[in-house]
Parts: sequence; C-alpha cells; structure tokens
Amino acid sequence: MAAAVERVLSLVTRNRGPAPLAFEEPYAKRMADLALYVRQHHAQRDDAQLGALTLKGEQPW
Repeated sequence: MAAAVERVLSLVTRNRGPAPLAFEEPYAKRMADLALYVRQHHAQRDDAQLGALTLKGEQPW
C-alpha cells in the first residue's frame, strides 16, 4: 500500500506541477500530510524486528 501511495504522490505532483503546492493551501497540506503518513511506514525494519522476535520465541502480542 505504501508503494502505491508513493507512486500516486509522484504522479500527481508531476502531472499537476508545482503551482498547486505553492498556491492551493488545502491541497498542499493534504499532500504534505499524506507524504508524512507514508514516511511512517517502516516495512523492512518492522519485518526484521518481527522476524528477530519470532526467532527468539518472544511473542508480545
């Protein structure tokens, strides 16, 4: 999902150009919020941590 969102952000930004980011505050805020939300996704790091916990036999959930 994160990869799909990043792709859409990239395509929309390229297709619309910089003007909406500079002159349309609600749009710019939504794009910034979405980018920040996606940056919170830590797929590889989370997978590695879960794998290590599994190998140790620790299951906090």
